[in-house]
Amino acid sequence: MRIYEDGLSIPPTYLRTLSMNGGFIPRERIERITVRRWKKFFIRMQEYDVYIWYDAPVEFVVHLKNGRRIRSGPRPPESIKQAVDIMHERWNVPVVHKGSGNGRRKRVVDRKRVELIDL
Repeated sequence: MRIYEDGLSIPPTYLRTLSMNGGFIPRERIERITVRRWKKFFIRMQEYDVYIWYDAPVEFVVHLKNGRRIRSGPRPPESIKQAVDIMHERWNVPVVHKGSGNGRRKRVVDRKRVELIDL
């Protein structure tokens, strides 16, 4: 996912690859952004090294002026927060947050909890 001065680029899925724009959304077409939270989301870094987020913002939905909705797909909460803040501050795009806070992150290595952080 990349943010440019004139729009947002979300890497295309199989269906977006078939469309003409290839995942680029001009900022004039964006009506609002909704930040979604998941109860549990994990990313496997290596075979036995896993990061687990609880009640964290891991996805946003871009609502376009023509009624379409485009999901960003699950991503780490830090990148979601950074992208949404940039679009809200620089472009004045309204943002709807579902819930509050940044959730908790747990790191598990070899099935043992190594750290638990409140974000």
